[in-house]
Amino acid sequence: MKISQENFVTAWENQRLVHGALKKAHVRMDYDHYDDFFQNGVIIYAQMLEQYCDKPREEVDKLSFNKIYWKTLNELHKVQLNCERDAEMEEAAGISEDKLDWNELLVLKNELQQMSELERKLLIEHIGYQRRIVDLCRDNDVAVARVTLQRMKKRLLMRLRDKMR
Repeated sequence: MKISQENFVTAWENQRLVHGALKKAHVRMDYDHYDDFFQNGVIIYAQMLEQYCDKPREEVDKLSFNKIYWKTLNELHKVQLNCERDAEMEEAAGISEDKLDWNELLVLKNELQQMSELERKLLIEHIGYQRRIVDLCRDNDVAVARVTLQRMKKRLLMRLRDKMR
């Protein structure tokens, strides 16, 4: 959607609405990504002014406030889920770089030989090269659902953690 300069300036001048929506969503100004949320809020507000130019300003402000609030909550929820997922994977892995020794490397080498081709691909490309699971699913030679690969990753990391203890 194209935003007119007039609507963007109006949204920028009414920053209190955006700050209020972020405050209601409990996003503090000292949060690392506060500026990103604020900028997204101004853009959403300008889009709403553009989209509902035929409605009274008070009604557009209420709609914009709610949309900014809910979009912010949705983004915060995504961040929280990603942090929890990362923490679970780190816990499941139980392997830190400073603890890695030759015995663990030998165990890993033996485990690699016993893994299926898909498990090896998951370990090397996703965990080793930080390639996204979604990208692995899209490969021609891997016809497996994303959820299946995530479960396989969790089981694989648990198995490796147990072997390296």
